[in-house]
Amino acid sequence: MITDVGKNSLKKRQLLWGVFVSFGLALFVFSLMFIEDAAISSSIILVYMCGIMLYVFLFTLGKKWIMSKLPESIVWFHPPLLINMWWVVAYLLPGLYILTQKKTFNTLSAWISIHPNYAVIGIFVFLLGMLVFWVVYGFSVVSLPSFGILKRLSQRPLKLMSVIFVYVVGVVFYLVNITISGVAYGSDTSRLSGLAMWLGYFQDTRFLALAIVAIQIFKGKWSKGFLIGMVVLELLLGFSSGFMKPVFVLGLILLLSAVGADVKVKVRTVLWSAIIIVTAFFIVVPVAEDLRVQINSEAIDSNSFIQVIYATNQAIEKTWIQTPRESLMFSLDRFARRQSFVAYTPGLIMQLTPSVISYQGIMRIIAIPTFIVPRVIWNNKPVVTQGKWFSVAYLGLPSSTKSSSAMTFFGEGYIANGVLGVILVGVFMGIVMAFWYKNLASTGLIAILVTVLPGFIDIEGDFTSAFVYSIQAPIFFVFVYWLITIPSSRNHHITRTQK
Repeated sequence: MITDVGKNSLKKRQLLWGVFVSFGLALFVFSLMFIEDAAISSSIILVYMCGIMLYVFLFTLGKKWIMSKLPESIVWFHPPLLINMWWVVAYLLPGLYILTQKKTFNTLSAWISIHPNYAVIGIFVFLLGMLVFWVVYGFSVVSLPSFGILKRLSQRPLKLMSVIFVYVVGVVFYLVNITISGVAYGSDTSRLSGLAMWLGYFQDTRFLALAIVAIQIFKGKWSKGFLIGMVVLELLLGFSSGFMKPVFVLGLILLLSAVGADVKVKVRTVLWSAIIIVTAFFIVVPVAEDLRVQINSEAIDSNSFIQVIYATNQAIEKTWIQTPRESLMFSLDRFARRQSFVAYTPGLIMQLTPSVISYQGIMRIIAIPTFIVPRVIWNNKPVVTQGKWFSVAYLGLPSSTKSSSAMTFFGEGYIANGVLGVILVGVFMGIVMAFWYKNLASTGLIAILVTVLPGFIDIEGDFTSAFVYSIQAPIFFVFVYWLITIPSSRNHHITRTQK
């Protein structure tokens, strides 16, 4: 697929980029209308803004490099590009907004005891990690090999009913997971032990099916009805999760599927999509927050999908009567506070490490590749996810807490061994993500890459579990894709033999 052919194509991309940037800036300026007293001095805010501009510069430079060195690649499928943009839009801009809101920042400080100076310094340590990530990724994506067996797999014909069957299986596993662990926000996977991640992979097969169906429909090969049904069901599951993220993941999969299918995007479509996304944002946030309150107060049993659906309906009815201004202020406050917490996390880690909490040691990072061995084989494998430990050690939550807090990829690297740990995380990220781009996008298995990309760019969690996911999940979904294509492959072989 050629993404930059001719002056007209270049002008369209520049126009679309201009629309996105203008819309983002307009939204941010609009949010500044609600500024109270700044939480910190204007000079420190200026330094924070300079940090954001460095990320934007890195993004622009990386994009130009990709388009010049890899002209036949799908530009928006490159993980560093998506992560870079995601970090700026979803975390750094909310962080900047909160720094201009003294009252809200003080409320956040009761949750995360961070000095404003560290909140600013932390984003530059993250920038170092991103720079290393870009460099290693750029070297690896042009030098790593791709496997012909994957290319042959991508050429197998697909049958709609086989894909729908996989989607149904994924939904069934999702419902099973709820009955065992509870709905997403109220989930407790302790009963599942080492099976939790694998059960997650099985329920995520519905995303693979969704990506396959979306790409085929965008190419004009299948009927739209099935995709509409899937989207409606995923919206229902997303609303009932207690999180905002599932709804945005759904949108990201559909958007990436459209890009992968080479859909020609019009400016009018972009504008309408932006309006729909912003409107959905003001609906999703209040509903998710109300549902969280019901789960935390144990007003509902999060293991009962029926009760969760009923509670979700109540949350919609309760928040639907809010005035647009109330919904705007509530959504902006909750979203910005939540996202800025993640943006400030690297700074919090620097503030407490190693002055209060000692480094875990560089072996914590070096040993990460061994964690891909399943717990069934390695009984004494260390705990992969450190979210709860981070909540206790760095946020001061009680040891009995069930809350798992975000430490970010590079934050975990700093906890391990400071700047050296940050650099090693960038190296690992660059190699692994370049390998999968080379062997999924370049071989034609676009649907699998679309499925795992949301997990790749979700950098707010700990790096250890994310690295394990980045190895296991693509292999698992390649296997599922192979299973999906077996019936059609056999029929295709028989037809060719008869001819």
